[in-house]
Amino acid sequence: MQYTWTEFEQRLIIHRDVKIDISRMLFKYETQIKEYIDKIQQLTFEETAPLFDELYEIQGYLSVAKYKYHLEIKEELDWFLYHFERADENDVRAYWYSRFCKGIIWPFNEGS
Repeated sequence: MQYTWTEFEQRLIIHRDVKIDISRMLFKYETQIKEYIDKIQQLTFEETAPLFDELYEIQGYLSVAKYKYHLEIKEELDWFLYHFERADENDVRAYWYSRFCKGIIWPFNEGS
């Protein structure tokens, strides 16, 4: 099938617009992650369950985007995916709660 320049250009415009939308969505998730971690630092461990639930949910969404749809994501979000893969488990949450309360901030890096 042959495409005309007009058809090709229309698809390029759609591609550009969708790419911008996806970047905005990723930025929103990144902002939410930072906000939830900041809030976790101000609460008791027992009060953090809903925030860890949200972080785990975001991790799931980003995992689907990366692994199912092959979306390239920033290194900071990649580290978040790696570290929060099992954030539904209480011992993992307790570990990260203690790290956050000691002042570790996200985006964390390989040495975290």
